[in-house]
Formats: sequence, structure tokens, C-alpha cells
Amino acid sequence: MTTVSIRGVSVKFPFTPYEIQKNYMEKVIDCLENQQNGILESPTGTGKTLSLLCSSLAWLEMRQTQFDEQLPNHDVSSEKLNSIERDNYECIKVPTIIYASRTHSQLRQAMQEMKRTAYNHMKACVLGSREQMCINQEVIDEKDKSHKINLCRLKVKKKQCTYFNGVERGLENPDILTLNIIDMEDIVELGRCHDFCPYYMAKELKLNADIVFMPYNYLLDPRTTKTLGVQFLNSVVILDEAHNIEKVCEDATSAQIKSTDITPCIQDITAIIDVLLGGHVPVDEEIDFTLQQLRQLNEIFFKFKKVLAHIKLPNLSLEGVSFDGDYIYEILDAAGVLI
Repeated sequence: MTTVSIRGVSVKFPFTPYEIQKNYMEKVIDCLENQQNGILESPTGTGKTLSLLCSSLAWLEMRQTQFDEQLPNHDVSSEKLNSIERDNYECIKVPTIIYASRTHSQLRQAMQEMKRTAYNHMKACVLGSREQMCINQEVIDEKDKSHKINLCRLKVKKKQCTYFNGVERGLENPDILTLNIIDMEDIVELGRCHDFCPYYMAKELKLNADIVFMPYNYLLDPRTTKTLGVQFLNSVVILDEAHNIEKVCEDATSAQIKSTDITPCIQDITAIIDVLLGGHVPVDEEIDFTLQQLRQLNEIFFKFKKVLAHIKLPNLSLEGVSFDGDYIYEILDAAGVLI
């Protein structure tokens, strides 16, 4: 293990770093210190991931030390701090590193790298999807992805998932408390052994993690960041292997809708209306919509389907046709969707 001083930060590296690695780490620390965005590249095989991890975690460790020295005796969870002290606390509060890459396979490699560094005492976890992390067999057996998500949410809401119910108890488990770096395979295996939900456990672990690993499409999709509770405030975001970001951004803000997709929606709503009219709703079933709202929604879907079916395509021999971005608002307006 070699320690090098870079911009006043003591960086512990597994071996004596090459000049290109020191230059790379210097740029990383410059960005962190000055709170700037940076686009860094280095040739393949020059240890970018290791350099990113060691420099950013060394900087974070330094910030943690500064934080401990500046507020050694304050209970910041209470109201003992005056307004000036609270402002100072917010300014120096230790950030969380969000480390994002394209795939979970790449994230696993990065977490393995971290385990081999001098920073393996720091807390790290990984966020994944319900589909990847669920261990409830009834949910797993669902074929449709959206059905899995909805069944999971329903079981959680009604406290019918024993694994979700075991998360709070699992937080006190020694196997969780003694592990610093918990990758996806680790948490899924621990969930099976100790009967807790890996998906919801990961969301809890991220609250006290020094570094959180996740695919970068999670960061770029507002729905996913909200679901996972990802906070950008007081965070350092690192996008590793970011050359695919543009495509991911396009995908996150795009949706494919065909007129044939609307028919099942109309059928489902009609079936629910029939159930309500027939008075067959179970007594313990919570309903947060009215019959009138369902009828209005059905009318919107009918109009939407009609509008989609009548879009004029200038040349059917083409693979696709592009319209200006504002065209989607014309379609929604014609279907009676309020924007």
C-alpha cells in the first residue's frame, strides 16, 4: 500500500501509482474540492475505476475527519444548535458519493475493486430493482414485470410480505452490521438467510452509506430516483463509463405507445366500472377513485386511441417518422388530457 499526497489529500493506493493515474486522481480531487463538473478520460487499462474510487474515497475520508474535528460535541439531531451553528453544520456536512455505471456487472467489478483498497472499512451498498432483488416466491412467479411491481407494492401496503416485515429486524443483524461493502449478491443471499427483503434493505442501507452504487439509468429517470429515494442534495455523483449517457437520457424521456396498447386499458376500466355498478367490491377493499372519474378516464382513452390511429404518416416505407417535440402536446390536447 502506497500513500501519495494529491492536492492536500492523502490517497492510499494499492501500489505506487503511475503518473497518468496521479494526474487522473488530481483532476478528480480538483472537481471535488471546487464543486465542479468534470469530464475525464484515460486510455483503456490505466486503472480508471481504481483511481476514481481511491481519490474520491480519500477526499470523503478527509471531509469526515474535518467534520468530526469541527463539531466534536454537538448533538445535531436535537435543537441544541443555534441558527448560525446549523448553517455551518449544513456547509460542512459530509456528502454521500453516488457511483453510477452502465450495468450491474460493471458495478460489481467496481465494488470488488473497493474491497481490495484501503477504504474497504467505509460503508457501501448497491441499489437494484425489485425484479433483481425480490425473494418472495409468489412475486417472482409473476410473468409480467408490471404485475410483479404491483403485487409487491400491494403486499407491502397490506404488510403481507414476511420479507418486507423483516427489514427492521434485519438492520440489527450482526451479518449486516459487520459488513461494510454489500454488493447485490451479498444482500440477496443475506435476505434469504435472515428473511428480510433485499430491495427494501438496500434502500435502508443507503441512508448511512458513504458510497452508493447504482446503474446510471436510475439517476436519469425521475420516477426511479423518487422510488428509490435518491437524493442529489449534498451528494457527489460519479458516472463511470459514461459514453452511453446520451442514449440512456433519450430512453428515460421516451415512451412507445401504440393504438393497440390502449385497448386493454379500456377493457380493464370497463370491467372495473361493471364491478362497481354491480356492487361486488369487497368490504375491506380501499378505493381511491369514483365511478365518474373512471368514466372520464375511459373517455380519454377512447379519444387517445382514435387520435393515434389517425396520425398521418407521410411515407410508410420508412422505418420511422419524426415530428417536432410539440406534436405530443397536440395529441394529448386532442385526447382531452390536461397538461
